[in-house]
This record gives sequence, structure tokens and C-alpha cells, in this order.
Amino acid sequence: LAKSHAMAKASPKKTDSIQIYMKELDIYRNYQKSNLHYRSTKHLWAHHKQGHLGKNQVAEIVEKTKAYVGFLQIKLAQDVKKNSFDFKASSLTMVIGYFDFLVTFDPKNQDEYNFFQGESYFSVGKFQLAATKYVGGLKFSDKNPKAIKIKEKLINSLFAVLDEGNFNKVQKQNWQVYAYEYNLKYWPKTP
Repeated sequence: LAKSHAMAKASPKKTDSIQIYMKELDIYRNYQKSNLHYRSTKHLWAHHKQGHLGKNQVAEIVEKTKAYVGFLQIKLAQDVKKNSFDFKASSLTMVIGYFDFLVTFDPKNQDEYNFFQGESYFSVGKFQLAATKYVGGLKFSDKNPKAIKIKEKLINSLFAVLDEGNFNKVQKQNWQVYAYEYNLKYWPKTP
């Protein structure tokens, strides 16, 4: 595996290195080598930013990345439940980083990825960061008025984190006003 990664980096052909990194995603997922999987994803992200990936390659990377980060997110939540908010900070950083990659690979779904970042922060008790991600997702979802389901998830999670978290009074009030105004904008008549 180390040789394949060295070959990918050394290959003068971008298509060869991209194919190697794509294969590494499967190998590292199967053997749960998270750091190596992350590194390969980061290399593919760099190729994407330079415009070297085709549409089908991007779709495949998005699919594989979503599946893997979902696994890592569940693992993180399980660690927190077992150890009462004791978790590896590097695990959280990796989960958040994967969602940042996904925002670049699949920008039209940024609100969804912000939601999952918020959920990750919420699960480990980082309520301020969770609220920031939920608000970011809500602001992005305003660009698509039809994305009601993700708006509901984001607003409900924002209300939940504001109830759960320990915020300074001014920040909490500002976010509560934002949340209630947003809620009224999309659901003026709630039962």
C-alpha cells in the first residue's frame, strides 16, 4: 500500500495517480485505515480543485466519502456514549474534514453537510460549533426554497442545541431570534 501511494505521488500522469487514489479509498475503507483513507481523499480533493477529475469520478468519490464518514460519525458517537464525552479530538477533526471535502466535491448539498457537521459537534458536546454549522446550513438552504426537509432538520437541531448548550446570554438570544424568524419565514402556520 505504501508503494502504491508513492507511485501515485510520483506518477507524471495525473490519470494514473487519480486511479491509484481511487483504489486506495476502497482498500483503506476495507481495512479501516482512517488516516490513510483521509490522506487519499485529500489528494483527490486537491486534484478536484485543479479540475483534474471527471464528473463520474467526483460522483464516485462523493458516494464513497459519504459512506465512510457516516461510519466514522457513528463510531465517534459510540465512543462518546461509552466514555461520557471522552473522545479522540483527531476523530472529530477527521469527520469534520471529510464533510469539508464533500462541500467542495458536491457544493449543491452544502446545507446537508453543514447539518452533519453540526450533528457531529452536538454529539461531542461542542454546542457553539454545532450551532454555527446549523446556522450556516440554514443560510445556504435559503438559496433553495424547495429544500424543506433539510431546513426542518437544521432548524430543529438549532433549537435543540440552543436548549442543550451553555451559551452566553447575548449569543443565545441572537440565535434564538434568528431561529424563530427563520421558522416563521418557512412555517408561518404551525399546528
